[in-house]
Amino acid sequence: MIAHLLFVLVLMLPAPLFAGGGRTAVRRIGRITLVFAAALAVGAFSPVHPPARVVDVIIAIGILAGVAHAVRPIFGGREPLVAGVFGLGHGLALAPSSLPRAEALLLIVVALALPTLIVVSRLPVASAARIAGATLAAAGALIDLSGVVTGGGSHTTALLIVLAVLADAAGLHALIDRRRTAALEARLRRSATDASRCPSPRTPQDPLLAAQPHRECR
Repeated sequence: MIAHLLFVLVLMLPAPLFAGGGRTAVRRIGRITLVFAAALAVGAFSPVHPPARVVDVIIAIGILAGVAHAVRPIFGGREPLVAGVFGLGHGLALAPSSLPRAEALLLIVVALALPTLIVVSRLPVASAARIAGATLAAAGALIDLSGVVTGGGSHTTALLIVLAVLADAAGLHALIDRRRTAALEARLRRSATDASRCPSPRTPQDPLLAAQPHRECR
């Protein structure tokens, strides 16, 4: 299940950047998620059951393809198609009885990751964060491939946890930075307003104004 989530998350990484953020990014990621969920169902109920190692290789290749797209876009807006093709392979790894749980978990993870992803995509470090996430996903896929070759287990769980922690930390930092920037801008606006209301100091060259009592600005 971790590999399924990792594939969708890495495919989501560049979506806000290339969709321009906001509602367009939400629609784009929504299409990716729905197509992938449908492909999971088709694969889970498929009468074809290839060997588990073949399925694991397909899943790892899909993650690596998503990593390549996150670093440098190669699909040209065809992410839902890619999600559907590799989603069939992910579905082959699921039993029909586990499908509802897998799809519910998928929707929850996407809903939780989407706001942070959009916020991070607007930061100056968005490109570095995207490449860092893609690197972690690539490491997970390569470790899984090595596990297939050597007969070992999957180690993507720890990597996904690290990725989630980094994303949450980046999102929290972005929110704090935005609040500080908004507070600073508000103080500057108040200062500018007070300065415009306050008359300029009277100069001794103007005896008529100098003779009048000076009112302090409040």
